[in-house]
Amino acid sequence: QLEVIKAMDGNLLEDNKIHLGFRDGISQPRIEGIDSDAHPNNIVATGEFLLGYKNEYGVYPDAPFMNKEQGDVSLLPLDPGGSGKRNLGVDGSYLVYRKMEEKVDQFWEYINEQTKTQNGELDIDESVKLASKMVGRWPNGSPLAKYPDKMPDGVSDDDDFGYQPDDKEGLKCPFGSHMRRCNPRNAFEDNNPRLSIKLTKKHRIIRRGRSYGEPLVSTPTDHVTKGEIGLHFMCVNADISDQFEFIQHTWANFPRFQNLYDDPDPITGTRDIPMTGEQLIQNFTVQAEPVNKTYSNLPQFVTVKGGAYFFLPSITTIRYLSTI
Repeated sequence: QLEVIKAMDGNLLEDNKIHLGFRDGISQPRIEGIDSDAHPNNIVATGEFLLGYKNEYGVYPDAPFMNKEQGDVSLLPLDPGGSGKRNLGVDGSYLVYRKMEEKVDQFWEYINEQTKTQNGELDIDESVKLASKMVGRWPNGSPLAKYPDKMPDGVSDDDDFGYQPDDKEGLKCPFGSHMRRCNPRNAFEDNNPRLSIKLTKKHRIIRRGRSYGEPLVSTPTDHVTKGEIGLHFMCVNADISDQFEFIQHTWANFPRFQNLYDDPDPITGTRDIPMTGEQLIQNFTVQAEPVNKTYSNLPQFVTVKGGAYFFLPSITTIRYLSTI
């Protein structure tokens, strides 16, 4: 017998935006054998997302096996790796959940302060531009790598772009932007485009998000909230360590990503707690000519309130569990 402990409601906001004001969920990997019509650069091995299939390393991801048979084991397939054990994981995966509060008021106040005119007045266009550089896309979803100067009209799901050779120096989409560091595409460190894509495919996730709280899509002029608002973040991956945690620790939170220095992810990166008497610098660097522009003392705009890791069994495994 199952019992509901707690229900957490979530909603899709207008144009699938999050509370911070930006369109979400555009860049998703396609699964080999299912999405055969997708661009080859975006087709990722089945075993990166489903247990029981080979991943981008050419091996089967770790899965739960039965040490002692019970119930109707004929429902379960054998380990494809050849151990002879029944595999509880085939066609299942692992689910990561995080509840993240979005401090939209703090976000836009910081952005507005950094971009105000010489007379101290609000400059909406410059505010939106700086916020977009932190995200890596404009609020309507258009990528900075293709539209660096101005947001085009309409709503965009454009995901057909890379960073080499057109933006190798980060002059269109900054190296430290949330989107670029969480999926470097064909510009993984100093590797060539082909090797970059091969390496990046080993760290992809399929993600979904649902907003909670007041249905506010914030802007530079509308960002005062009524109570806590945020995002229920979920992602599916067959190797949490090499996928979700790699993205979080090695790309998002790493302050020296892509030869930066004190630059964790400006949107989701966690902030270190300084020692007593120590001044901790949290920067966001925008690559520019002749010199870079650095924005300092970034507050933490997104705070993780809680989360968990789950085994996501297949329907077959759920049927098997009912026979025990």
